[in-house]
Order: sequence, then C-alpha cells, then structure tokens
Amino acid sequence: MNTGWHLAGLPLFSAGVAVLELDTALVAQWLVSRPLVVGPLVGWLAGDLEAGIAMGALTEVFCLEELPVGSVVPPNGAVAAAAAVLLTAGPAQVAAAVALPLGLAAGAGHVWVENRVRSWRAALTARAAADLAVEGRVDWAPLWRRSLGLHWAATAFYVYASVALGGALGGALWSMLPEALREGFGRAWAAVPFLAAGSLLARLWR
Repeated sequence: MNTGWHLAGLPLFSAGVAVLELDTALVAQWLVSRPLVVGPLVGWLAGDLEAGIAMGALTEVFCLEELPVGSVVPPNGAVAAAAAVLLTAGPAQVAAAVALPLGLAAGAGHVWVENRVRSWRAALTARAAADLAVEGRVDWAPLWRRSLGLHWAATAFYVYASVALGGALGGALWSMLPEALREGFGRAWAAVPFLAAGSLLARLWR
C-alpha cells in the first residue's frame, strides 16, 4: 500500500477534480469539466500525459451526448476521465484496458451521489423560503457557499473512494486473470477507439 499516495497525492487530486467538476452545472460552465480537458490535465499532473489524453478523449466521445439538463443526471464525464487516468497513471498502475471501464463505471455511479446531493440541497431551498417569509429577503451568499461546498465535498470523497477501491481491486483482479483473458482485454482496448468512433458517428447521424 502506498501510504503517501492515499494520504496526500490522491486527496489532492480528488479535491482538484471536484473543483473542476463544479463547472459541469453549478459554476461558470466554461467546459473545463469536459473529459477532454480533465483527462489531459490530470494525466499531466500525474506524470502521464499520454494516458491523460487517451482516457480523456475516449471518455469524451462516450459522454459527448450526455448533458445535465433539468432533472436529467447523466454519467459524470469529469469523474470518469479523472478516475480512469488516476487508476492507470497512479501507483496502482491498473492496465488501461481495465482502467477505462472502471472509470466509466465511476462516472455512472456518480449519478447516485448527484441525486443525493440534490435532495440535500432541497433543504437549503426551504431555508431560503423561510428567510424570505420572515425577513422579506434572502442572504444568498452563505446558502450558495453551503450548496457548492456540499457538492464539492461529496464529489471529492467519491473520486477518492472510487480510485482507492478501483486501484486495489483492479490490480488484484488483473493479476489473477488467466493470460488468455488478459490478452482478450488487451485486444478489446485496441478496439476501443473504433468503438468510440462508431458511437460518435451514430450520435452525429441522429
């Protein structure tokens, strides 16, 4: 177990990814949360820019059509790309063929986190309504800070847990797989760009 990574490196990466992820729907929306940005940035900081570019680009294609509109909560591309890069570029060095699906699974799992945070934020709406009824005004600043802070903390913890667990399980399972299955994963990884291109063409066609 890499204690330094779990106590310092991974918490810092998780916190930083959670900051970028706020751009998805809550802050600015300057597209810095897109996988095509998050992947290379995390890869560069983790010392593996090539992996960052590859994971970011592939995740971007798979998540290109999924947008958070209204009550729709799609898989989180920023979390997926960051998790995939940290799994393969971090100390666990999970094989790329396994890191990508684990990352995409982490992005899909974040939907549950997002829904929980939205339900918690509903209490802040009630607080604002109560302040408006009693005082005739709402002090938005503390409510805004609490809302963003809650979302940021939940996402940072989720990224940390996903990468820590995925690194432990991914590396162990990879070493336990028969050679034939590892070769199969390798061939599937080689075909991923073509699958992603096919997915992109299908969406553009629609």
